Amino acid sequence: MEVSMRNVFMVIAMMFFLAMGSYGLVRGEFQEIWLNGSTL
Repeated sequence: MEVSMRNVFMVIAMMFFLAMGSYGLVRGEFQEIWLNGSTL
């Protein structure tokens, strides 16, 4: 049971980090587009 729980925790941690990374990437892209649009 310990191994399975550890695997579940690792999967949740990986999903959390992936979600945070994708959110930061999308936010950065939107900010870049907004800045380019405001300058244009």
